[in-house]
Amino acid sequence: MEKSAWAELIGLRLKQRSAKEHAFAAVITAFNKLQDRLELTKQKNMHLKVENDKLKSELSSKLGNPDGTLKSSGLSAQLMEQKQLALQERELEFLREKDKLNTQLHGLLNDLHDKDRELQSRDAQLLAAKRRAAELQDEVQRLRSEIEQLRDTNQTLTDELQANQLAYNQVEASMKRLADENADLIQRWMEHKGKMATKVNKQNEEALKKQQERVRRELEEAASEPVNIHLDASGSDSPGYGGGGGGVVCLPRRLDAAMDSAHDGEVNGVRWSPSGRLLASAGTDRKVKLWAVSGGRFELRGSLTGSNASVNSVCFDSEDQLLAAPSSDYAVRVWSYADQRMRACLTGHSNKVLAAGFLSLGNRLVTGSHDRTLKLWDLRSRACVKTVFAGSSCNDLAVSPTLNDLIISGHFDKKVRLYDCRGESGVGEMQLAGKLLAATRDNQLCVLDLRSRLLLHDLRADGFHIGLDHTGCCFSPDGQFAAAGTEQGELFVWSAITGSWRPACGPTSSSRPPPSSALPGTRRWLRGLLRQIPPHLPVGLTH
Repeated sequence: MEKSAWAELIGLRLKQRSAKEHAFAAVITAFNKLQDRLELTKQKNMHLKVENDKLKSELSSKLGNPDGTLKSSGLSAQLMEQKQLALQERELEFLREKDKLNTQLHGLLNDLHDKDRELQSRDAQLLAAKRRAAELQDEVQRLRSEIEQLRDTNQTLTDELQANQLAYNQVEASMKRLADENADLIQRWMEHKGKMATKVNKQNEEALKKQQERVRRELEEAASEPVNIHLDASGSDSPGYGGGGGGVVCLPRRLDAAMDSAHDGEVNGVRWSPSGRLLASAGTDRKVKLWAVSGGRFELRGSLTGSNASVNSVCFDSEDQLLAAPSSDYAVRVWSYADQRMRACLTGHSNKVLAAGFLSLGNRLVTGSHDRTLKLWDLRSRACVKTVFAGSSCNDLAVSPTLNDLIISGHFDKKVRLYDCRGESGVGEMQLAGKLLAATRDNQLCVLDLRSRLLLHDLRADGFHIGLDHTGCCFSPDGQFAAAGTEQGELFVWSAITGSWRPACGPTSSSRPPPSSALPGTRRWLRGLLRQIPPHLPVGLTH
């Protein structure tokens, strides 16, 4: 079929060429005739020249005869001259006709050359058209192949669409079924949760009754032993019920419990749980350990692992369910210590994390790091929701127990900064001449009023020396006493109301309090000392 098409195309092209060349046929025929006439004229001219030569020879021979024949020869010469003139005229006519024919010939030759050039141009156009036709034919074949491929692809996609539609319908039906099952499970879970809440409330009530009974017995034991505390004239620092702790507070008089090998290394921080049932300790061995203290003995209840570097501190949430431990591996880990499972590993700081604190809502955590930033974390999404650039490394922080969104942080640049996590910037900052709030490197504690942001007391004592940038300090549960440790392993106690140093062992004590291993007192006071911050007094931070 393709060969017949090409044959038809070639025949069509030949007919077109014949039609174009037909216009030159008459010119060529006339040219051939002129050529013939020219040759005939040349032959006649040659013949006339021959006759002329003969006549000239005869004339010359006759001119050479005797005088008798002069008259007749004169007549012959005259006739010859006439013939010669006639021949010359005919020759001139032939020459004119030749010139005319030559002129026509040159014109026809020029026309022929023009036609040849036009024919060559048409041949070139025809060749280009043939090439273009071949290219278009190839393009048509390629497009036909693409169309076939697209048809196959379209059919495949149509089949896949139908299969996906069927799968989607099945998944949608499964999703509806699972949604119904999920709703049923949620309802059952809520019912179970209500039952568990009722059970937990009963257990809490029983535990509260037992705790109250234990406190009553401890108070009776404490009341039976003599306690000598120097009271000033106003009696403002006398032990009793305070606004912060809600319990009886007295100075420690004896060591209740001790452990020499709690961690394989240094202990960086301790904290009592809000319920007072467990004591958490953090150490350089990358572990957080949970202890139950009873009868002067420590009983290990769990060891929380997962940190890749030293654990710097530990804190509990207000609901007594979660425990957070900042670490030197630039991360903060959160455990639920009831089942001792890690719930979150919060990464984002670029240097070691030194402090952390739960906000009162329980689902948010604030951390302070050596990278000069504070970060606010959402524990539900396990993501950082806010970063505050403090400009100086954060050594410690505290969260106000009454103002849920107020965060106080102590920094290396001798400043204490206050932040409202609802805003975009800090509420304010306080700076002391070479001092920081709470434990400072010039061996004193500073008590500040958050309302006025003024320094209330400088707490000093002979032999009180701070050896670390992150030395801790805290208030007693009622807010009347402040305490801090030293580089010699001693514990110093002051009155937070008057700012005076308070002896820990009654009136017979020397001007310097005994080491922490010899400090007397009840376990309840020590527990409050390690965990509570009174709402009506400034918060103690560290440097």
